[in-house]
Amino acid sequence: MLSPARKTETGSGASAAKKAAAKRQSFHSKETKAVSASSALPDFVRQLIPLVRPYWLRQLEVLAYMLIGAAYTLVLPLSGKYLVDHIIPEHDTGMLGLFILGLVAVYLINTLVQLRRAYINNWVNQRILLDLQQTMFNHLQKLSHNFYAKAKTGDIMTRMAGDLQSVQQAMTMVLGVGVFQSLNMVVVIVAVIILNPVLGGLVLIIIPLFITCYLLLRSRLEEASRERAGLNGEVAAALQENLLAHGVIKAFGLEEQAVASYHTRLTALFKAMLRLVIFGSLFETSIGLDVTFGQLIVLGAGGYLAIHAQLSTGTLLAFIGLVPGFFSPVAQLSSVGQTVEMAAGSLERINELLHEPVEVTEQPGAPSLAALTREIRLENVTFGYDSQAPVLRNLNLTIPAGSHLAVVGPSGSGKTSLLNLLLRFWDPLEGRILFDGQALPEVRLASLRRQIGIVFQDAFIFDTTLRENIALSRTGASEAEIRAAVKAACLEEFVESLPQGLDTRLGERGVKMSGGQRQRLAIARALLGVPPILILDEATSALDAKTESEILETLKKLRRGRTTISVTHRLSLAATADYIVVLDQGEIVEQGTHTELVQASGLYRRLYEEQTHHVTRNADETIQSNRSYREVFNYGEVE
Repeated sequence: MLSPARKTETGSGASAAKKAAAKRQSFHSKETKAVSASSALPDFVRQLIPLVRPYWLRQLEVLAYMLIGAAYTLVLPLSGKYLVDHIIPEHDTGMLGLFILGLVAVYLINTLVQLRRAYINNWVNQRILLDLQQTMFNHLQKLSHNFYAKAKTGDIMTRMAGDLQSVQQAMTMVLGVGVFQSLNMVVVIVAVIILNPVLGGLVLIIIPLFITCYLLLRSRLEEASRERAGLNGEVAAALQENLLAHGVIKAFGLEEQAVASYHTRLTALFKAMLRLVIFGSLFETSIGLDVTFGQLIVLGAGGYLAIHAQLSTGTLLAFIGLVPGFFSPVAQLSSVGQTVEMAAGSLERINELLHEPVEVTEQPGAPSLAALTREIRLENVTFGYDSQAPVLRNLNLTIPAGSHLAVVGPSGSGKTSLLNLLLRFWDPLEGRILFDGQALPEVRLASLRRQIGIVFQDAFIFDTTLRENIALSRTGASEAEIRAAVKAACLEEFVESLPQGLDTRLGERGVKMSGGQRQRLAIARALLGVPPILILDEATSALDAKTESEILETLKKLRRGRTTISVTHRLSLAATADYIVVLDQGEIVEQGTHTELVQASGLYRRLYEEQTHHVTRNADETIQSNRSYREVFNYGEVE
């Protein structure tokens, strides 16, 4: 019924897949590039520009508010100069009243402007963060099974959470604090130079001191930050592993070892955090000393100039008021640089994920795949998760529409890999797969997968209601259709036992269900979609004999007019198929009906005999064990 397909030349899609496989290098296997301190800020800003570009009008608005805020830093110091040099000597109380009212008005206006600036700036930052998060999530949906087969879930979660948080903090510092303080510093520098070039020049001497302190402590801060981040990741990983393995830990009495191991990691993290605090405190102390030194310069040099009538009292007062407006931006810019250096690695990790190539793609404008009417054909298909170690070799196979094919073979023979190729989770390294003559890379992926209903060996249950879990395969399914799928999958008794029936939440990964119940739910999910092609990957492996018999009877009815492909170790299921393909070490070694293969002296017959012998032997051993048990405890003879 099913015959080997004729050999054809390798398709272009398979050739491309082979080249991609040869060059595969997942992001998690790469070493994170070290970002030099000198290039961290420019690199970060360069990578930030595309993210900010969609909101450039908002950023211009924020920049205008920043200019107003920078100008405001000059108001009080220069107002003090005017008060001391003009209003007080002239004893003009009316002018003093207007002066105070003017300052109040300026203060209120600046407060409203800065509130608006803070709102717009945070709005832009949050939008950029959400855009980046959505882009990462969208890209994750496009990545192939090859990526997920090697990636660590914890690492992906860290990139989506911790790394994004670091980038957000750096964005806030750069777009908010960095730009604003830079404007403040420029405005203050211009003001002090205009007020008195000599004293202004002396104040600028402090800048090299800041730079020196920053350069001396930067590398130590970076090292301490990296150590803290790494140990924090180890603590999180230990916690995650402990939560997942709590059953094993309790079963083997490993609680004390788990506590000791976690305590060791926490202690190391505590020491790393202390080192970070020490270096951070040294950095802040050095900045404080530099600011104090600058203030002493202003007081000493300014006082000297004022004594010798080269500086008015009001100008000296203005300098004293302006100096914090100069030193504070310098200190804050140092913190911006420190934050960016810490976030540069996080942004690099995010970009690694975003640049991870999408290996399974569809051609632009690809047509939808029509419902299968003739056959599925594999032509010279070779596949491997590593191009140097093929799992399937030169498969040629034709599956007529409406037939039931069973794929059997020892563990590791490539059965599940064959199903993955039919679903186009991967592409062949060589050869091609055709549905009614159309190669899979030439059609839309969604149209292919809409035709296929699959029951995985390990059924995944989402943390939502039973109804929503079943309806995943068919949006808009009616109540009657969902209940029909429940009945067909022999799930009615379980539904009736639930407090809220179909509307009961099943918990994370279906913790409220047994393995058999989860598998029956997966069968109901697949049947609800009314797919023309049904794939069963060890679909009855977690069922008891009675339920399996009921499900097989249901599937037998549902298979009529539907192409069914079953991967199974249970040859009782394979025996119901129209045709059986036997895989061994990635090659088709036998094919035929159950009767034909049992009569032959091949692998299938050996597997069949092993299973039947195993059942008989287990039954004999059970009887003997029961007899011995009764004899020891004087329960009498076994009947």
